[in-house]
Amino acid sequence: MTPTAVLPCGWGTTSQTDPTTVAAWQKAIANELTNYEQVNYVQTGKLVVRHIVAFEPSTTTAADTFVGSGVNATPGSAINSHYTTINPSRFTNPSLQLVGLGAIKLIRQYYNQGYIFGFNETKITGGSGCVSPNTAETVDAGRAEAWEFMVNQGGVYDQFGYNCNASDYAETRRQMGVLRRFLANSPVQIYLGAATSNPASPNWINPGTYGALESASQKFWAALEPAGTWATQRWLLYIHHSNDRLITFDGYTAVVTPTPAYQEHLSVCLGAGSGTYKVRWFDPKYAVDAAGNLTPLRTDTLSWPGTTTCTPGGAGSIPLQASPLYNYDLAVLISS
Repeated sequence: MTPTAVLPCGWGTTSQTDPTTVAAWQKAIANELTNYEQVNYVQTGKLVVRHIVAFEPSTTTAADTFVGSGVNATPGSAINSHYTTINPSRFTNPSLQLVGLGAIKLIRQYYNQGYIFGFNETKITGGSGCVSPNTAETVDAGRAEAWEFMVNQGGVYDQFGYNCNASDYAETRRQMGVLRRFLANSPVQIYLGAATSNPASPNWINPGTYGALESASQKFWAALEPAGTWATQRWLLYIHHSNDRLITFDGYTAVVTPTPAYQEHLSVCLGAGSGTYKVRWFDPKYAVDAAGNLTPLRTDTLSWPGTTTCTPGGAGSIPLQASPLYNYDLAVLISS
């Protein structure tokens, strides 16, 4: 997909094969793998649970063929991409400007499809060798893209790095562990009865327009809500303040204030049933106990009367208390 150019890190000239041709090739390989495994391992009793087959589109042109009734829909059950977004036009290919994908754009655009989503290579964190300012990613930015992707119910996240002995690489691993424990903790458990909120406009909270410029930074977010009539009611919102790095294989630039300066003023709509809920505010980086688990910055109580006519931030909604001040990213969990 990259035009002939002087490429970073010693790359050679890459193919300019059409995305639909690549997608068809991936389908053929996936079918070959699936059929071989079925005949040689499943039917012979050597394998009970089949391996997951994954696809990787880097454009919406290709992704559209993999999902739903697309021409390349196959037994595959996972769909991956690299980087937050991919912007081919920045490598002088305007014809691909509108269809570049990337992992964050992928999961936001196809969140309601029945696939496992993977973010299988980020910008380089704690790297060495060919890493330059154009490729290296800070720990804060890496944490933000991981939280955003996983709160959108991502299934696989690969924080990419070369030098496992580098301090920022080790710190990234620690923070990835904090994220994993947070999402698996009993008050959260996003894999049980959770639904990804509409990335354009959640029906339960008003975080604002995704990517909107607020002062010196853009505000990015991801949100989860209860799925249908699931008994355990949980709502989760994650926010970070970053900027697009404006490169082809894109990532975030973290806009961190020296002292906490960001604050949220949010209102919620929590459905027809009434209830009393805890509102827990978390700093994903700092508020960690000795065991590495996130502890709330503050816990509030919310009494919800129950209503079916409600607009977040408008009629029928109830405002939360103003959030704690924070200097880069924040999570709020509402649960019983």
